[in-house]
Amino acid sequence: MAEVIPIEKSGDYEDPDKIRPVSLLPIVSKECEISALSQFMDFLDSVDIIHYLQSGNRKFHSTETAFLRYTDELLKN
Repeated sequence: MAEVIPIEKSGDYEDPDKIRPVSLLPIVSKECEISALSQFMDFLDSVDIIHYLQSGNRKFHSTETAFLRYTDELLKN
């Protein structure tokens, strides 16, 4: 369960578009989420479900690494 609190953006506080909801989660739930993600990603890597060139949502992979891999292939060719 998350506690949702409104955080006001700058401007007119009565305008609903100027308020954003923020969820406050217990630390235990965040630790469980991190642990489950780690185990799930380890499993996906171990059975080669995720392609080795996949960059999104992987640790130590980003758009920058994808761009570097792409430019490297261009230079090789």
